[in-house]
Amino acid sequence: MKNSRAAIVLLAMLLAACGEPGNKAVMPSSSDLKTLYIQSCYSCHSRGTKGAPRSGNAEDWRPRLEKGMDTLLQHTTGGFKAMPAKGMCGSCSREDYHALITFMATPHQTSPKAAEND
Repeated sequence: MKNSRAAIVLLAMLLAACGEPGNKAVMPSSSDLKTLYIQSCYSCHSRGTKGAPRSGNAEDWRPRLEKGMDTLLQHTTGGFKAMPAKGMCGSCSREDYHALITFMATPHQTSPKAAEND
């Protein structure tokens, strides 16, 4: 009986922590860019998976931006470290990549509660 209660409490805690992607995340205002971001960038750049610079985090992006947009675009299209070539967006144009990088490299406003949890 004790184990059943513990399992129920644990399950309730896990479910309470779940949320839809983007609940706390800032998303691009353009619906087309938002779709590309969610499909291709969000899974790694929202959390910094395998060293990916986190979306909206100026410190993560500063050293990359210092190399220039041309280098960032080259790394995106050719692959760099853990990021695969084309950043998992085979249909993205150079302009799409530029817009996605610009969005991710721009500091985002989040609610005070979301910022506390980052």
